[in-house]
Amino acid sequence: TDKPYRMYYGAFYYKDNSIRINQVLNSKDVPREVVKYVIYHEMLHKDYKHHSKEFREKEHLYPDYEMHDHFLDAKMTLFDIYEW
Repeated sequence: TDKPYRMYYGAFYYKDNSIRINQVLNSKDVPREVVKYVIYHEMLHKDYKHHSKEFREKEHLYPDYEMHDHFLDAKMTLFDIYEW
């Protein structure tokens, strides 16, 4: 993205089958595996538009899913970003 956003970490666009990643994830303090997890999450949206039960089941198959999800929920708000 062109700037950090508070509303999402990534977004899947059906129109052109692309993914946009939030600029906030460019920080050296964000593990690359967390970024890969966000990409995986967004890729799931190609087959599952909403966060349905099936979507969540597939999402939980990602290795160390809980650790990456916890990082996003607990640590990202600690970054000093004015739009955050």
